[in-house]
Order: sequence, then C-alpha cells, then structure tokens
Amino acid sequence: MIRFGDQPWRSAGYVEAVATDPEHQGAGVGTSAMERLHDEIAARWGVALLSTGRATGFYELLGWKRWLGLSYTETQAGVVLDGEHGGLMVFSRDPSALPDRTMTVTCQDRPGDAW
Repeated sequence: MIRFGDQPWRSAGYVEAVATDPEHQGAGVGTSAMERLHDEIAARWGVALLSTGRATGFYELLGWKRWLGLSYTETQAGVVLDGEHGGLMVFSRDPSALPDRTMTVTCQDRPGDAW
C-alpha cells in the first residue's frame, strides 16, 4: 500500500527486480517487458512505482517520471525516512492519475526491501 502526502492509503503497482541479461541489452527485450507491465499497471492500478539506480534514463524513455519528494516507510516503530530519494520513479498512462511528484510518498513495510 502507498500513501501520497496525507491522502488515504491506496493500492499501487510496484515494479521490482526487472533486469535484462547484459548480452541482450539494447535489443528491445527490456522495453518489451516493460510495455507489457505498463498494460498490467493501467488495467489494475493506474499508478505504479519503482526504485532504480543506474537505469533511470531507460525508464524515463518509457514514460516514467522521477519522484521529486521525500519517501518514507511505515514500520512497526513508526514512519521513517528511507534512502530511496533520487531513485524512486512513478508511472501512469493517465497523467491525471499522477499525484504531485513533490509531495511525500510512504509505503507500508514488508519483508525484504520495502521499496
């Protein structure tokens, strides 16, 4: 679950652990996979997020936008600032569904990496 600013918690897609074998990068494999995921996002959630490092440019070419606000994780101990700032990205085929990218975003903690 995700909360943008002080809005209610909502369900959102989250893209995780997508990679293309280096021998196949540049052949359209990653783009094809992400385009299929975009269809799923549009059908199920409307908005999705992902956290990336060096692949930011790749995702921007596919229509993902950098999240400009701070990101937090809600844990059992409370809400804590996390280290995702700068790598968090958001996507929607419907621009009106995208929240203000300068507000805060909070995810609920989960096993493994929250983001």
